[in-house]
Amino acid sequence: MIKQIEIYGQRVKLYSSDQGRTWSSSPQSIVAYGQRKKMLRLE
Repeated sequence: MIKQIEIYGQRVKLYSSDQGRTWSSSPQSIVAYGQRKKMLRLE
């Protein structure tokens, strides 16, 4: 899920891995977040 916002005239893309509850400007952090959740489940 991606939304685009403008901050001070700059377009910023925000990515959400959980249907809009948390938003991040970098897809890498969402991947890391997803992997962290998986690791927590394995323990």
